[in-house]
Amino acid sequence: MNLNYQTYHRFRAFVFRTFSQLLSSCLTVTCVPFALYVQVKAEDHCTLSINSSEYSNAQVSMATSRGAFYLKLQDDDVEIRRELEAQYKKLAEAHDRKDLKAIVALKTSDFHAVFPDGRIGDSKLMEQYSIEFLKRNQPPFDFRFTIQKLTVSYNKFIAIAEVFQEGTRFQDLAGQRRKVETSVVQRETWTKTAEGWKLKSVDNVHDQKKFVDGRRVDPTKPYNPDEPPYIPQ
Repeated sequence: MNLNYQTYHRFRAFVFRTFSQLLSSCLTVTCVPFALYVQVKAEDHCTLSINSSEYSNAQVSMATSRGAFYLKLQDDDVEIRRELEAQYKKLAEAHDRKDLKAIVALKTSDFHAVFPDGRIGDSKLMEQYSIEFLKRNQPPFDFRFTIQKLTVSYNKFIAIAEVFQEGTRFQDLAGQRRKVETSVVQRETWTKTAEGWKLKSVDNVHDQKKFVDGRRVDPTKPYNPDEPPYIPQ
């Protein structure tokens, strides 16, 4: 990632603010564009670690007991985010084709979901849910997945995404074909496999919304055209 100067100066200020005592005791720091060059003054090993939600991806690329190391603000999420977005695109296209095999192939064999009420759906149950969904609904589905937050493991084998999912489809409800629009926010855990990223689990499902023919309805209840528009409490 090529950092802009604003990000660089913010990160430099963060390091000096957080580690001023440590820096003064065992390190000298030279600020160069897009990195901090840190010279170890002491003979003994000196370790610098960062614990910050704002700079959770900051990494020490090399450290020695004598010599120097670079401390860079390295955004590993950009590459992973791009790869996951490609997987979400495949998932959306598989639904449009009603391709159950392709949908299942994007998930691990032990894929599971934790429902809002605490129930757990294992891979077999979730596959059955997909079968029923494809039977009940007609495309175009127009699924859209927006990654709101992404956390990646150190070795880039696990990625946890907070995802805003939107979708439309057509469904036969109360004797006629109706347009159904839904949205939800959920946490999705992806794992890197030899075949690429696969979805391992879904949980923390919340902020569910459902509209039928433009009118909001209770997503937890069967559709009733005679009910007034749903107003969440």
